[in-house]
Amino acid sequence: MDYPLSPRITRSGAVTIDCRVTSSDHRRSSLRHRLKQERSRRKILPQNSPRGRCSHLERMEGRLARIVAVLAVVSCVWMAEGEKAAGPKTKLPEDKLFGDQAAFCEGCYAVVHELDGLLTKWQKEKGSLEDHIDAALLAICSTDRLRSYVLSPPKMTRLCSGIRVHYLDDLGTAFMKKYSRKEDLTADEIFEATCRKIIPACPNGMKPMSVVRKEKREEAEAEKKAKENKEKSNKEDDQKQDKETKKKEKKNKNKTKAKDEL
Repeated sequence: MDYPLSPRITRSGAVTIDCRVTSSDHRRSSLRHRLKQERSRRKILPQNSPRGRCSHLERMEGRLARIVAVLAVVSCVWMAEGEKAAGPKTKLPEDKLFGDQAAFCEGCYAVVHELDGLLTKWQKEKGSLEDHIDAALLAICSTDRLRSYVLSPPKMTRLCSGIRVHYLDDLGTAFMKKYSRKEDLTADEIFEATCRKIIPACPNGMKPMSVVRKEKREEAEAEKKAKENKEKSNKEDDQKQDKETKKKEKKNKNKTKAKDEL
């Protein structure tokens, strides 16, 4: 610290110089003293010392760790807000048709059977299985392919499109298992494994509309055939009985004629 030189003349006429500390120098010295005491109390070391540099690095690492933690929290909040804005994936597609369980079941039945039909047809074609599945998923929802089912083609198209978009991965996985492993599964077996266990389309005990219609037609045809067979059998019996009756009459007539001749 620099001390200003202040000359002073004594009574004897001698000149003396005192080294006095100015108020600013005093404040500066007092501040350094307090800082030294504060460092000693808090065990804070100067940054230019080796131990001080280590302590400074530790504090910086702690700050970085806190910053990373804050950023992680903010990132989680942003992700949560994004999911909230997008909305969780609903259990069913948004189309009102999926509120009708029978219609949903019919749509899933149609999707599985149409997919299986196209993939079986394209099985020997060039290209990867993934490409075939993607192409089949794009092709199945045309109205021309969905005319053979119970519901009208426009409704079937809506159901098919909703199932295709909402359960795309489930359908792809189900058919990948069949055709990549070359398992001999029928379309009905894939339907049972997919539309009942994976896709909530057909609860246990519910049959697709097309299956119910097919069973009713088969029952009606069976009853009709049984009725026809019965009528045919009765007609044959009647014809046989008539034939036997005519044969007896002819025999009796011959006997009567023989007696008359005698």
